[in-house]
Amino acid sequence: MNKKTTIYKLLTEKVIPSLKYLSKNNIIIDQKEHSRRVDNLPLFPIYDPKEHYHHYFEMCYLVDNECYLNLDGISYRIAEGDICIVPPSEKHCEMGLKKNKEFRIMWFVLEGSRLRINLMADRHKNSYDTVDHLDVEIPIYLLNLLPFILMTYRQNQPRWVDITKGAFLSLFSYVADLAEKGGSENDATWHEKILGETIEYLNANYNRDLGLDEIARKMGFSPNYFSSLFKEYCGVSIFEYINKIRVEKAKELLKDPKYRVKEISYMLGYSSQYYFSTVFKKLTKTSPEKYRLKRRRKIA
Repeated sequence: MNKKTTIYKLLTEKVIPSLKYLSKNNIIIDQKEHSRRVDNLPLFPIYDPKEHYHHYFEMCYLVDNECYLNLDGISYRIAEGDICIVPPSEKHCEMGLKKNKEFRIMWFVLEGSRLRINLMADRHKNSYDTVDHLDVEIPIYLLNLLPFILMTYRQNQPRWVDITKGAFLSLFSYVADLAEKGGSENDATWHEKILGETIEYLNANYNRDLGLDEIARKMGFSPNYFSSLFKEYCGVSIFEYINKIRVEKAKELLKDPKYRVKEISYMLGYSSQYYFSTVFKKLTKTSPEKYRLKRRRKIA
């Protein structure tokens, strides 16, 4: 069965029909005063606790049940059918109640000329995972809809809710038509594109203290899903790949006698020389010191 069937059904059977009931109470942007605002959150485990931001527009639609969303330091209790718009550079994170039923949420990510839809689910297993996705290329006028909605809202235009309904209807209908056809790219091509971007990012940031959460969010996925995806296509885990990059860079740095092994370990992003030496030996079958000595003997 086509994996995109789930998103297509949700768009056509739930999301689009619900637009006729959309009101200002169902649209959350960056309102300081809103009926969904919650000042005192109950105690509950947060499945997606780290605030993050992107350089592009995002939007989410809660498919069922409820969850909490923190936008720029303000928490909102999101109900089924609510739509939240997250402008670029606005910090946000999703939160779930353990006692509540499983919730699903659709994230719409507009970046470049593409729209990526991730259907996420809280499984009540301390996880918040991507269960379906769709990646399509859309025309420029649709890419500009979210900035347009934000502008009409901030200008306090009297009919901004009606304008928003029409904009959402145009966007969701266009995407539903593409989803029915299976999207503009097959899964293999889509995965190769995402993983290519990931490898470029890792090659440029190997010397930083990278975490799985940061890398996965950069690519627009949950950590668990993205970790499995990377290993499936690359044959190694993300951190095994990072260590391979670092060890190759270490070999180059060890050629230069002005760098001590301890300095090299820090230059590569390791927190200690001991850990660096352990990784280096695991991948090369020798220690950094012995590798350097062997190189010198070869040159001599």
